[in-house]
Amino acid sequence: MNGAPPPSQGHVPNNGGGHLSRQFPPSFGLYVDSVLSRKFVLGEHQSQPLYAVSVHVGWSGQPSTVLHNGPSTKHPPLAAADASTFGSSSTVDLPPLPQQEQQQQQQERLKSAGGLCFNKKMRFAVEVGGHRETFEWRHSRGPEVAALGGSHAGWKLVRLSTDAPDGGGGGGGGGGGGGGGGAATFVQGGAKSSDGLEVVAVWANARMSLTKQLQFQFLGSGAGGILGERWALMAVITALRMWDQERRRKSRSRSGAAAGGGAGGA
Repeated sequence: MNGAPPPSQGHVPNNGGGHLSRQFPPSFGLYVDSVLSRKFVLGEHQSQPLYAVSVHVGWSGQPSTVLHNGPSTKHPPLAAADASTFGSSSTVDLPPLPQQEQQQQQQERLKSAGGLCFNKKMRFAVEVGGHRETFEWRHSRGPEVAALGGSHAGWKLVRLSTDAPDGGGGGGGGGGGGGGGGAATFVQGGAKSSDGLEVVAVWANARMSLTKQLQFQFLGSGAGGILGERWALMAVITALRMWDQERRRKSRSRSGAAAGGGAGGA
């Protein structure tokens, strides 16, 4: 055997019991790897990629946004997101839970928190320890976004529950791309939303860079690891999905403006 990673497929494979041992760094960027082939890499530095990200168009037969389980798109998907038939929502494929080992994947949903169009609040639910919790991405110009050093406007992830998390385990976003760490402890405090809820992650588009696309950071209990690695994976893939949707909308807008300009000048 040559040790090469298995070929990438369009679905998230069963990873042997749903245990996610790899961790994301507390803060990382998304960088262009190959513009022509729509490939990107995720890591603390572009020269040290941890995961590959690929984006696909509808006729490809692949999910729109894929996070690969390694630094190359030849690695199988770790998580994936795609358009849903339900308005502005997206489907998100994660590895199966430990009690659902016979399944290929578990499907979650990222959906608008109000209105029929993609708006300034997107919500999802995911397992944290022994129960499910709901989280909400909110468009923001707050200090947490500003601290990323990118676009003035970005997104913050708010934990809607105010109870102590049920011990997610697995390290959350507090590691550096390696195995799971020790037990995490919930500590109140840290960044809060305007309605007093904890901010557990934030991301914003990069500025003034030809290669960097966005910056992501875990905060509070998200950085401390208490929410668990499954939550961290869901936070990252939903952020990537939202970034990809924004990227596609901007591309369509530019194409429409160029077409309109050409018609007007004819």
